[in-house]
Amino acid sequence: MNNFNIILDFVIGNAFWIGLILLYPVWVRLGDILGMVIREWLHPTQKVIIRHWHNHQFQKAVIVDLASDEPLVKQLKKLQQEGSEDGRTRE
Repeated sequence: MNNFNIILDFVIGNAFWIGLILLYPVWVRLGDILGMVIREWLHPTQKVIIRHWHNHQFQKAVIVDLASDEPLVKQLKKLQQEGSEDGRTRE
């Protein structure tokens, strides 16, 4: 048996384990995604903070309540009608 056949037999015999090792980054990311899903399932998000930046300057932050009985569209329209600090309304 020459060296090529020895190496080929090793690779074919351990292809499963080599594949698991090479897929390590995939397993890490799948674990992260699974962790986020479980965390969101156990502790659901109730409020979302929307931060408005313009020209690298923070303008304002608004909070949208996801647990509210009021639909999200109405909440966003109400925030849009309130306008910004300088009195302008957003359209």
